[in-house]
Amino acid sequence: MDALRGFERLYAESGNAATWDRSVNLLAGECLGGGTVVNYCTSFRTPDDVRAEWAAAGVPWFTQDEYTRSLDACARALRQSGAQSHFGARAGCCSVDFYH
Repeated sequence: MDALRGFERLYAESGNAATWDRSVNLLAGECLGGGTVVNYCTSFRTPDDVRAEWAAAGVPWFTQDEYTRSLDACARALRQSGAQSHFGARAGCCSVDFYH
C-alpha cells in the first residue's frame, strides 16, 4: 500500500482532519484497531542501520548516546518488555489481504 492510500484508509478524513479553523492537523486512526494501528510504531526501537542512514543523510544526532538514552526512556515509559510477538501486525494484515 502506498502512503496516500494508507492515509485514505487508515486515518479520519483521509488524514486531513483538523480543528474547526484548520490551524492544527489531527492524525486520528479510523480503521479496525484505530489508534493502535496508527500509533503502534512507538513500540519499536529505531534499528541501528536506519539510525546510521539518517546520520549519513545529515542528522548525526541519531547515532549519538543522547538518542539512545531517549529510546531507553521511551521504552521504560511504555513498559516495553523486549519480548517479540510471534504474530506481528504485518502478518495479520497479510492474512486478511490488507496490503493488496
